Amino acid sequence: MGRGTPKGSKTKRNFLFIFNLNDLLVSKACILSNNEAVTAINYGPYDNGHVMVGFKDGTLMTIDYSTLKVIDTKRVFEYEAVTAINFEPTRLIFVGSEAGEMVALSFIE
Repeated sequence: MGRGTPKGSKTKRNFLFIFNLNDLLVSKACILSNNEAVTAINYGPYDNGHVMVGFKDGTLMTIDYSTLKVIDTKRVFEYEAVTAINFEPTRLIFVGSEAGEMVALSFIE
């Protein structure tokens, strides 16, 4: 049997886009570099507009809202999916896992 993707199956890719509600058009789009399932996403209005995306493999990706460029990618949980992302006005970011673990992060550019 061959290796790789079976013939006829499609590779799933995660993407993120900014949708302009006034014009009803997509103004920017990007394909995310992590192919794991997205399990959490949140926008941080307190930290200059970062978008944080959590993945099934425990990875947390930080994306700049205005450019949709990846700023940082870190694995925060070894064997658990990221299931919650919460921004705090004190500039802390709380990230939870499916096992109930919680970490507090401080993001400084």
